[in-house]
Amino acid sequence: MATFGYARNDADNPQLSEAGVNSVYADADMRDLFTILQPGDVVVVASLDRFMLDTDVLIDIAAALDQRGVSTRTLRCPGHRHAGPPWVTRTAS
Repeated sequence: MATFGYARNDADNPQLSEAGVNSVYADADMRDLFTILQPGDVVVVASLDRFMLDTDVLIDIAAALDQRGVSTRTLRCPGHRHAGPPWVTRTAS
């Protein structure tokens, strides 16, 4: 199992490093990231709005990752104001 990060820009890199990410992929490298993912891997994003701006595309990507046995982890959620865990984890089914 490996943990990969997806960064929309360099500002996300420190947060992803603190989260224990092995490798960080930039926006232009998203296809490369998806080709190397294996069942049990985890993709970490700083925030859902950094991962994908279009909700329909986000749902499609989450479903495709789930089918491949890849989990996702989000470090923060936009608009999330109440106390609670600092991240949201979606484990592949």
